[in-house]
Amino acid sequence: MLRKHYLIITALLTIVSLKGYGQDLAKLDSLGVLPEELTSRLQLYQATGGYKAISLSSSDSHPFFQDPLWVDATVNYRGQINTHQKVIYDLLQDIVFLSHPVSSFPISLDFKYIEWFTIGDSYFTKVKGQEGYYELLFESGELQLFKKYEKLKIVEEYTENFKYILNEFYYLKKGEEWIKVRGKRTFTKLFPEAKKEINAYYKSTVRSSRNPRLENTALMLTDFAAKRLINE
Repeated sequence: MLRKHYLIITALLTIVSLKGYGQDLAKLDSLGVLPEELTSRLQLYQATGGYKAISLSSSDSHPFFQDPLWVDATVNYRGQINTHQKVIYDLLQDIVFLSHPVSSFPISLDFKYIEWFTIGDSYFTKVKGQEGYYELLFESGELQLFKKYEKLKIVEEYTENFKYILNEFYYLKKGEEWIKVRGKRTFTKLFPEAKKEINAYYKSTVRSSRNPRLENTALMLTDFAAKRLINE
């Protein structure tokens, strides 16, 4: 009798777990085939490694990309493109976690098997010779602009309180060259023969855009370099 009760409870928990991911065992067809989305996630799970703990959030900050929620993503894993995957990107550990289809324990996707993944409009990929994932912001010919997100955990002295600080870095890839973007000077050093042209464009267009953020400067100057200095 005890075993029977155990089996009933286990079955109910499984149904609840599946419903929590937007699935319902009642939707299984007469052959007992799982819905396509859940099947895809199970196949992706089988191609991954094991479990790893997600970084903890504090009351006022979290270690994740964008919101601290499971979000819809597309993941190219082991050469297979998996759409509608529920993931969370842990920036502290630089790990992409996949929600388990029937368990509350997440799955850490193996870095070496991820080719790229998308979250919303952000496209993340790996760069040869570099560590971690980078968001590709711009690409034209041999010129690419990448953004690297990093979160640091700051623990208050003598307490257990902590918070996360987000840092953002920009990198320009020209052929095999890998350059950290610090501002206009990065481009004048990379294209010294076009220094005057870059300075003139910066003064007339970039600075007048009234958006002093480094990302805006990097995007506008990379686009200018691709159109006027490389692909002419």
